[in-house]
Amino acid sequence: MQRAFHAIRKFLSETRGSMAVEAVLILPVMSLMFIFFNVYWDAYRSKNLAQKATYTIADIISRERAQIVPNYAKSFVRVFNYAAEVPGTLNVTNYATSAAIIRVTSVTFTDADDEGDEGQVNMVWSISSDPNRMPEWTNDTINEIVGQIPAMLDGDNIVVVESRVRWQPKITATVAADLLGESSTGWFTARDIETMATVRPRFVPRVCFTNNVAGAGAVVVACEL
Repeated sequence: MQRAFHAIRKFLSETRGSMAVEAVLILPVMSLMFIFFNVYWDAYRSKNLAQKATYTIADIISRERAQIVPNYAKSFVRVFNYAAEVPGTLNVTNYATSAAIIRVTSVTFTDADDEGDEGQVNMVWSISSDPNRMPEWTNDTINEIVGQIPAMLDGDNIVVVESRVRWQPKITATVAADLLGESSTGWFTARDIETMATVRPRFVPRVCFTNNVAGAGAVVVACEL
């Protein structure tokens, strides 16, 4: 036992080594750590920028006094792309293939008639920059996000702004498969970043909607200012 302890103490006090051997051992570990931290930080940064961009759009809408038109959501895609620093999409014109989608919805709350009832959230209007990929909410589907809408008073109005942007890691799955193997490519696949912001109108009781645009035909006003 004394010889064993002596050998361990001698090994711990040893300071000699080979730089080449230690580099071969540590460089792969450092490279993998750099790759993982780079991808994780880029995803965290993209999520943070998307959230701030959504809050910015919600703040702009909260100051609206005029009525909202159907293409209103599309006008904010460029704002989102700029604020969220989505690469190569600032001057997007084809919203069907845009990396970012914006959906704006106005909801009201009806207080409960009975003591045991929690009340009801009703949709007033909903518009989307790409209805095919992110359909407008209806009174039947709005319940999917009711749990994310803050508590309101009876007759209160809130505008819900949702965004979805496609995030592509800088290191592709193909490169990750070559470096780490096929089982580790899940970290490096593109995915959607979804954010939501809710805001009360600042200057009017509620933000209203109309389809009073060129060639739209009859005017439909969802509420009155």
